[in-house]
Amino acid sequence: MRPSILRHILIALTAFIICNPALAKNDPNLYIFGDSLSDTGNVYAQTAASGFPMPIPPQARYYKGRFSNGPNAADQLWKSLGNSSEVKPILALSPERLMLKPDKNRAISFAFGGSESGFGNSVLGQFNVTGLLGQVGMFRVIKNSSFAENSLVLVWSGANDYLNQFGKGIVIPTDQVVDNISKSIRSLYASGIRRFLVPNLPDLSEVPIARLIAYQDPANPHPEILDLLSFQTIDHNNKLASELKELARLPKIKISRVDVYSITKSLIIRNEQITAGPAAGCLYNPVLSPDNCPTVSFDAGNGLIFWDEIHPTTEVHKVFAEAMLNSIRK
Repeated sequence: MRPSILRHILIALTAFIICNPALAKNDPNLYIFGDSLSDTGNVYAQTAASGFPMPIPPQARYYKGRFSNGPNAADQLWKSLGNSSEVKPILALSPERLMLKPDKNRAISFAFGGSESGFGNSVLGQFNVTGLLGQVGMFRVIKNSSFAENSLVLVWSGANDYLNQFGKGIVIPTDQVVDNISKSIRSLYASGIRRFLVPNLPDLSEVPIARLIAYQDPANPHPEILDLLSFQTIDHNNKLASELKELARLPKIKISRVDVYSITKSLIIRNEQITAGPAAGCLYNPVLSPDNCPTVSFDAGNGLIFWDEIHPTTEVHKVFAEAMLNSIRK
């Protein structure tokens, strides 16, 4: 994100929170931190405002700023909790609008598509996004002492730390990524959050783009790329589980886990194939333009696991959301 955009957002929201006691409600809220799996329009708003050739993700192929063909897991979890309002991207919230009509049962996504677990990073060398630690920093700026009461927080990050770098031959230490997630949870805890929902990662070696790269040259395949990603995923998930067990020692904290790794393994085994979905060939094209991203019917994803080279279909997100709901109700 351009520094000027972020600065204006934070200044406006800080002023609003300080002077507006209407936010001091005792209503349950959902706050979401992570990447494209949970982004409900932040990258879309950012790229639409920055003079990009086209907003990302393109409306012709992606549903309402989501990186899928329909609502993502955060959207569907929020609905399953009995809410009719949408999960709003933080960049779409106007302090003036909030001041006129404070929301009850608020769901806000701080997640940015393409983000890693740090403070910020570049996406495909084309634009910068706010990372997990940066998103948590935004939250801490805009919340007041009662902003976090009865809130549930979804923290789902880490995949892009590995996927963004493996094509460059760079191996990101899993300790570093898990530590960033842990720092994010501790920072949110210090802000008053006590209820956390933390999914692990799917097997990144089974994401279509990984296989496309590993076998892009049939005469010179590199299956070791898949072995490395599989190892990193397992190592990440094991270390995350250990860290969450340690964080569970904090007073009054409740951490609900979701085993996305096992869920996606089961889905892939049943389908017996890993293929890029009907929206492929757009976001990861070296030249991002409307010509390379013609319209694809959202119904084309019915019955499929992946909507493009990386992102799951809304049907898979529904499975994730059901697992999230079951986890927080335990």
